[in-house]
Amino acid sequence: MSKAAGFIRIHTQAEIACSPEELFRYVTTPARWREWHHSSLRTGPGADQPLIAGARFEEDIRAGAVQAHLSWRVDEVLANQCWIARAEGTLGIELTLRYDFTTAPNGVLFQRTLDYRSHHRVLHWLHQLVLRHKVESESKQALRELQKQVALGMHR
Repeated sequence: MSKAAGFIRIHTQAEIACSPEELFRYVTTPARWREWHHSSLRTGPGADQPLIAGARFEEDIRAGAVQAHLSWRVDEVLANQCWIARAEGTLGIELTLRYDFTTAPNGVLFQRTLDYRSHHRVLHWLHQLVLRHKVESESKQALRELQKQVALGMHR
């Protein structure tokens, strides 16, 4: 997946101790994101199940010290292998979220790639210089929290 011009890319990965099917079902259910990714504050109706291509949902986030409302559309789903969704939001935010799942010795290698930008020039500049590091830190923490949630059996 190549990065589009002007987008900031945050790529994180972790080995998660469960089957690809279990992890796929859990992380492609946006209503459950706030259990492991604290940037997700609230999701709207229709986000309480694994979402297929064409599905739409709403989300409120706080990421990198910025609060926004996002309107999502799931673009591509390859069961237990790949899930891609795109969002547009307040403050001129655009983003693409991609999840990749690969069988690993102790479960699943889960890769999360976030490409984002804002058409709001000052906000985009702040992200390039300062806030990107906060978003990277939040993304790494989210995968550590995902590992904990799965270990506790919360993904079921």
